[in-house]
Amino acid sequence: MAPVSTKTFRSGAKCLALGITVFWFAAPLETARAQEAATPATSIVGDWLETLNGYDTVSTSYGAIEPGDSPRSATVKDGIITIELPSDQTFEAGDVTLRISFDAIAFTGLTQTGDQISADRIEIPGSIDVGTTVTTEDGAAAPSLESKPDDSASAMQETPDGAKTVGSQFHANYQDILIEGISAPLDLPALDLAKTDPMAFARAIFNTIRQVTIKRAFVASGTATSTTPDVGSSAATYEDLSLFGMADGRIAEEHVGEIHSTETTTITNPDGTPQKIEVKMGPVVARGVDLVPLAPLFGAPAEADRTVLLDREEILNLEISGADGQGKIGGIMLENISVPKQEPLRLFALLEKQSKGEIVSEEDLGIAAIEAFGAFSLGRMEFNDLEVTADQGKASLRRFLLRDLNGQGLGEFALDDFSVSMADQGEAEFSHAGISGIDFPPITALTALEGVDNPSPQQIRDALPIIRKAIVSSLGIAIPAENVSLGLDLFEMSQGAHVGKIPTRTSLILDGLILPTDQITDENVKSLLQSLDIKELAINQSLSVAWDPNTKDLSIRDLTLEMVDGGTVTLSLTLGNVPETLFTNPEMAQIALASATFKKAALRVKGAEIVNAFLDQESTRNQMPKDMLAEALVETLRGELGPLAGTAFSAELLSALRTFLDNPDELAVTFDPATPVPMAEILGLVMTSPQALPGRLGARAAANGQ
Repeated sequence: MAPVSTKTFRSGAKCLALGITVFWFAAPLETARAQEAATPATSIVGDWLETLNGYDTVSTSYGAIEPGDSPRSATVKDGIITIELPSDQTFEAGDVTLRISFDAIAFTGLTQTGDQISADRIEIPGSIDVGTTVTTEDGAAAPSLESKPDDSASAMQETPDGAKTVGSQFHANYQDILIEGISAPLDLPALDLAKTDPMAFARAIFNTIRQVTIKRAFVASGTATSTTPDVGSSAATYEDLSLFGMADGRIAEEHVGEIHSTETTTITNPDGTPQKIEVKMGPVVARGVDLVPLAPLFGAPAEADRTVLLDREEILNLEISGADGQGKIGGIMLENISVPKQEPLRLFALLEKQSKGEIVSEEDLGIAAIEAFGAFSLGRMEFNDLEVTADQGKASLRRFLLRDLNGQGLGEFALDDFSVSMADQGEAEFSHAGISGIDFPPITALTALEGVDNPSPQQIRDALPIIRKAIVSSLGIAIPAENVSLGLDLFEMSQGAHVGKIPTRTSLILDGLILPTDQITDENVKSLLQSLDIKELAINQSLSVAWDPNTKDLSIRDLTLEMVDGGTVTLSLTLGNVPETLFTNPEMAQIALASATFKKAALRVKGAEIVNAFLDQESTRNQMPKDMLAEALVETLRGELGPLAGTAFSAELLSALRTFLDNPDELAVTFDPATPVPMAEILGLVMTSPQALPGRLGARAAANGQ
């Protein structure tokens, strides 16, 4: 939807500024009839048009230049202006023809100071038409042969060299134009420069635009149509166009009251008719539009205080409708589009080389295009109050947000208050979803993967983005046909202090994950939960992991899994002397951890009501007393301890488990050695003397605070 609005707006208000400049630079090829007695105004216009008449690519004609009510007034009548640019001046995009025609242009307060011409007022009381056509050549130098049905030699047709095909076309008509306080330079950049040095020509255009000033400009209404082969066509109407404060390449404000367009695509409906999309919007207001930041991309000197292309643009009341549905957007807002990296774009240099017949690979062009994207930044883009309705269902979104987007990364992407429902397929909703703190991978890392069947882990990491935070809140999913429902209060993941692409600080929160017990397929588990009168399985989980580059400690501070009304399990662990290579070269993690030390750990189980439910269920099923079943579980663990059986820790652990099964309040197993234990020593004890391991690690077990 955004590209449609951008195209239609630029075809309206932005064309207004361009059109005003082109009108000013109109040049006649010859005078259709003798002018009336010369006045200062008619002399200025006549001398100026004579000067511009020298351009080879410009062809103009007019009926007359008539004096006005004062010596500083004049009117040009029945004008036609044609500008033809050959393909070698348009980066081989094709031959471009621009045609402007008007009934009359009236100048008031016309003066000339040096090379600058000014007018207090310019009026076009009727209409002015602007049209462009792009023409391309068909085929290569060799003739193309096409077989006719009889397939005879005489039936072969030869396509002539240099055959022309009309490509994209654009036509606009503007009604009742008024321009006040306009000033522009007498001379235009030499159009031949576009062929010999397109970059220099672009810089000259920017310099000329900076010399154009306009206090105010108004257009009552306008229409525009365009066609593009293999894409489709569009038709648009504009109401109440205005421009304020254009000076030194910057426009203070542009306004369009309403835009209504129809986009016709080459895609057809089931009945064979072309698909059409109706778009309506307005008002559209843009403030602080500045062309100067673009000039350094073409090699002009950078200006540190002129980097912002657009301060702010608002598009209100956008409505889109088509055969399959319709949508509404309450408002679209763009802020702070800028060019922070003010240096020549490699893309333009490659296109210039290509236009001169030099070989430029598609890969180089693609990389250069991505680099060109990196030259721009977007402070903020926001869509508000979106609604979509179709035969299959409906969806709504209160806000879509992009913040701080540039070639290096994205500050934030967020969606608020989203809901969607599909006929007979279910529904989903969430309060907020977003990611933030994103770093894009370098272009070189992405291109390095091209043609690589088995990239290395390092190559894969280099090509991945960094995401510092992700969050989803109040998520609900229901698919009645599949008997599926899911709820989630909060999912939040934070990562930071990256070493290379690997985070050394991570936290994770999963809160209120809801799953109805009737969706559990394991009958034993379902029966166990139902015995606790749990109709919905609610799970909370948290995790916090951090590596301290100063102490070299790697800590799992809080790994918690909670089942509401069922119990909580918490694990903490601290390793010391963990080298940075664990993150810079994770494939060699085993080697990196070999030098680490074990500092402490703890495992705690609290409020395990599910243990009581399990004992009750199993004792009933096996027809044995509950205390006898608990003791059987203790003996089962004793048999699993292997070489640890008979140690002091084994006795303490079995006693704690027995107490916990009798009253499942809290079971704690801790490891707190007097001094850090090297991992190599732990591995050695596991292999040679496992019974000594609990003592060396300071292992203890306790139940219910005892």
